[in-house]
Amino acid sequence: MSSWYKKSELSRRYAFFYSAAIMSGAFGGLLAGAITKHLDMKSGIRGWKWLFLIEGLATIVVSIIAWRVLPDFPATEKCKPSIFTPVLVILHESRHNRQMQ
Repeated sequence: MSSWYKKSELSRRYAFFYSAAIMSGAFGGLLAGAITKHLDMKSGIRGWKWLFLIEGLATIVVSIIAWRVLPDFPATEKCKPSIFTPVLVILHESRHNRQMQ
């Protein structure tokens, strides 16, 4: 994250990141309970197997999308089509360089 944000912006980003992790853990347990309860023995498959199938498939789909969509570091971003124009790269580098001084 420090490649994308200034030092003064990092605390808010990290707070959001950790809060989202805590919330996902809380709601993930509720979702897992609902899946195992309602899908138990559907099509002859136990609920815990359904849970592994659904969570595994969701992880694979999201990771493929994220790998394709999320950009690399601002200076070396090679996503096609590029989401960064040359002006945005220069703007980011000037913001980051001003912070380092």
